[in-house]
Amino acid sequence: TVDLLTNAGVLVALLLVKLLNIPLIDPLIAAAMAIYIMYTAIMLHVDALKIMLDARIPDEQMAMLEEVLNRYSPYIQDYHHLRTRTDGNKLFADVHLRLCRDLTLHEAHSLGDMIEKEIRNACEGRTTDIIIHFEPCKNPENCRCQDCKGDAARLILQERGRLAKSTIKDEEPHA
Repeated sequence: TVDLLTNAGVLVALLLVKLLNIPLIDPLIAAAMAIYIMYTAIMLHVDALKIMLDARIPDEQMAMLEEVLNRYSPYIQDYHHLRTRTDGNKLFADVHLRLCRDLTLHEAHSLGDMIEKEIRNACEGRTTDIIIHFEPCKNPENCRCQDCKGDAARLILQERGRLAKSTIKDEEPHA
């Protein structure tokens, strides 16, 4: 489009100078075209620099990623250190999930797999590389607190067929 506009600008300048006999029109149109070319070149460089400097993903994609993570709030205590970047059409995401410390490694990993799959589905065709780091809840003395959400995580894993029903502990409900 830059070539088309610059060529059209040259033709318009020639026609206006010929028809109106005002020679000042030619340098004014030339200056406007030069500004447009510089603007286009700068925008191309900015886009290239974002890729080379590992810029975070656009806000609408970040909102989609956060939406997926927020859907799992009944099963995770929180998430933090969410970092993203792009490389062409590839999306990279790194996030820390705080989970109930009573979840087994298998349970935590299965929950992470579910979250990764949902993020990949939401990215619609983009190649994704997702790293999830698991952290235990902050209450080491009494992890059976309401915030840990371990039983809720086990239930969703069972519902989605990722965990055998026998793994839920027959304990009393949270106080």
